[in-house]
This record gives sequence, C-alpha cells and structure tokens, in this order.
Amino acid sequence: MQTEIAHGSLQPHVPFQMRLGVYDTPVFHALIRHERSHIDHTNGEAALVLFENVEGRDHRMREVRDRLLKAMRSIDEIGWLNEHVLGVLLPSTDIRGGEAFACRIVEDCSKRGARIQHKVYTYPDNWIPSYSRDPKDCMEGEENAIELPEAFRIVMPKWKRWLDVGGSLLAILLLFPLMLMTAMYIKVVSPGPAIFKQRRVGYGGKTFTFLKFRTMHPDNDASGHMGHIVARIRANESLDKYDDADPRIIPGGRFLRSSCIDELPQLFNVLRGEMSLVGPRPCVLYEAREYLMWHNHRFDVLPGMTGLWQVSGKSHLTFLEMMRLDIAYTEHLSFWSDVVILLRTVPTIAKLVAESAGRRIRKRTMDAKGSMEGEATS
Repeated sequence: MQTEIAHGSLQPHVPFQMRLGVYDTPVFHALIRHERSHIDHTNGEAALVLFENVEGRDHRMREVRDRLLKAMRSIDEIGWLNEHVLGVLLPSTDIRGGEAFACRIVEDCSKRGARIQHKVYTYPDNWIPSYSRDPKDCMEGEENAIELPEAFRIVMPKWKRWLDVGGSLLAILLLFPLMLMTAMYIKVVSPGPAIFKQRRVGYGGKTFTFLKFRTMHPDNDASGHMGHIVARIRANESLDKYDDADPRIIPGGRFLRSSCIDELPQLFNVLRGEMSLVGPRPCVLYEAREYLMWHNHRFDVLPGMTGLWQVSGKSHLTFLEMMRLDIAYTEHLSFWSDVVILLRTVPTIAKLVAESAGRRIRKRTMDAKGSMEGEATS
C-alpha cells in the first residue's frame, strides 16, 4: 500500500484580504486548499458550511456575519465562496458538527428576518470520488462518481478559457485535413468507428466523454490495460502506454499513438470546456480508484491535452513524480506557464516519435538477428 504523503509548505501564501471581516473569494479558496493539505498530512477532517441566497448581500450580510462570528471558534474561517455563497470552514469538525452549526445559524437568522439556505460538506468523507472497479463502466455507459463541490476546485481564470477556445479553434482549422485523413485511414484498415469514446475523470471529479482516434480493434477487452495501470501505480512505476507487442493495435496505430495524432479529437473536448489545452492528463476511472487522498488535488483544474508531466519526461517518470508535477501545476497556474508548456510540447512529440522509431528499428534488428541464428543452427 502506498504511504507517500503530499509535499510542500503547509502555510498558505495569500494576501490578507477581508471585507467587513469576511475573506474575499480568492483568499477563502486558498484557505480551503490549505486546510485540505493539512488534513492530507494528519488524516484529520473538516466541515465546510455554505450559506446561500443571503438576501440583500450588502444589507443582510452584516447581520449574518455577526451571527457567524459569534458562533465561530478562533480556528474557524469565514469567506465568500463565490458571488452569492458565504462559507464557514470548520477544522476538526465532522458532518454532525457541521450540520449542528448550520442549523443553529439558519434558525437564529430566520428569527431576525434573514432567510438563508445551507449545505454542509466534510473533507475527506464526501469530497472523494468513488469509481467502479469494472472496466466496462469506463466506456460510454453508466458512471459511478461523486462530483466534488466547487470549493474543491480552483476557479478557472478567464484567460485560460480564452486561450483554450482560440487555440483549439486555430488548431482544428489547421489540422482538419490531417484529422480527416486519419479518420479515413482508420476506417480502411479496421472496421468500426474512427473515434474512440471513453469515460474519463475531469474537473472537480466529474466524468466526461473523452475523444480520441481509435488505434485498437473494436470491442476489445479492457481488463488487460486495467491490470497494467493498477500494477504500475501500486509499484510506483511509469505509466507508459500499454502497446508493446499488443495484438489489439490496428496497423499504423503505434505511430498514431507515438506522434499523438490520436489525441487530436480532444480539441473538441477543449472547445466544449471539458478539457484545457494544458493541464493534468485525464485519467480513467479505475486509475482514479487507486489514488490516495492528496492525489485528488489534480482534479482541482481542467485536465489537459498536454501538461507539465508530458513535457518533463512522461514515460521516464514514476507515478508519484507525475503526481507531484500535476499538483505543482495546479498550485502555480499562470498564463505564461501554459504558453511555455505549449511551446515545449512540439519538440517533446518529435522526441517521442524518434524514440518510438528507434525501438521499432532495434526490435526488427533483434528479430532479424534471431532469425539468422535460427537458420544457421537448423
């Protein structure tokens, strides 16, 4: 069993921003992430109580805030989760404690004419996604997942969506002839659809339909890939592609995979807002089932077509090294980091193609040498 824990400082580096004694949204989100990181280290728990529909935010907020401040402990934090939701973070509190706190506030405020609604989340109990063990569930069928609350994620900056829409549209226009030829080639060499669809885990733990060009024969058994991924995660080995000598791969499929041409349909995932050009690799559901608590921080942002892990060594890195890179990306999200990763992606793909070609040449050489030695001894 894995015992690795999250790394890095436990102290949140955020500016002190409060309005009428209540943290603004960016700071409150940072405090929540800090508390999650602390719990990941200590195996503790915390409750997050959200108060919605605070009538007349500027007028009623002072009254609601006053009631909350009187009921809060010195270790509790209060802030705006978003424009309309006020939150209170209660460290070392279970679901019963969170519900008791919320009901007391709601009842007290209702007596004073401030009608509010509430929700209570606890970490880690109902913030961790639960996924099926059956690889068949990872296709287009029914999903078994708990979508994580908004506070579990990083609010995606507007610049990232603009970059994604502009970049994906431009790439689709430039690469459409290549995508069309690839689809036609797949249809010629293998019966079945050109596009492969699979359930993957995305932003906030929500699953989505992941698109790529099909590089394997249709209706193949996914249990082999499941066993391969699970074994490598538990052994902390690299998550390289399961395609060496794999008879399920169609002719030319290995080149489509090594050149990342098979990933091009994900541009439409990006355009739909399910993915980003840059972000952690979207994992399959049975992979997410193997994650430790701190691994789920990689779901705080949109998954990406490329990312820090991909341009930093990819298959040469261990599973935990991949995790650390993905989480480091979520903690240092910036426009320029995305641009640098995108620029590094092209030479990385060229290197992957060269490595794949080198492996094939060495394999053919070894096969030919073995055949010649067999003929000499016969």
